[in-house]
Amino acid sequence: MPPTVTVTTPAIDLATMPARELAALVRVGRLSAQDLLAPLLHRLAVHAPVLADTRHAPAAAVRLDALRRHGVALGPLAAVPALVRSDLAAAHLLQAAGAIVLVGRDDDGPAVAGAAVADRLVPVALVAGGAAVSATAAAHGLVALDLDVAGERVGVLARDVRDAGLLLGVLGASYGPAVELTLPADTTPADRVIAEDRLRTTVARLQLG
Repeated sequence: MPPTVTVTTPAIDLATMPARELAALVRVGRLSAQDLLAPLLHRLAVHAPVLADTRHAPAAAVRLDALRRHGVALGPLAAVPALVRSDLAAAHLLQAAGAIVLVGRDDDGPAVAGAAVADRLVPVALVAGGAAVSATAAAHGLVALDLDVAGERVGVLARDVRDAGLLLGVLGASYGPAVELTLPADTTPADRVIAEDRLRTTVARLQLG
């Protein structure tokens, strides 16, 4: 009798996945918002317990799962945990797109949020705009966007260009001269051209739905 072979599907490492892929898994029902959020909250509790106010996050995940069960199409940031400075009005745009907003402390600058994104504690962050956004991206090897949203200067921090473009589109903006893009220090001029094209493409796809 031949031996029985058991095929084991490797576990998904949610901490390393881009925001757009996490949202896609939730939208199609392969991953619940609660199952996405739980390991992230555990990592925060262990490694950065005072980084953000997470008290309302579990309830937000429950609501998103209920919406999907009732056939409601979730947004492009479905259940993506986003670290957001509490005084940014633009945060509601991320929430409207399905993100689970983790409220950061007002006295924490972009450097704290950048470290959290780089250390894979959160996939993306929305911070106050300014020179510190570019400096943070350079220090941590991240992609950053500095832009104006309805008169408010904000910064986007992400681990790759497509995730940055996803947030850019959710914020109702498009890539152009008014948006300052910072890429990792080892980015070549040719790579920058590719990155800018990916930004435009990501935003265009989001606008097309």
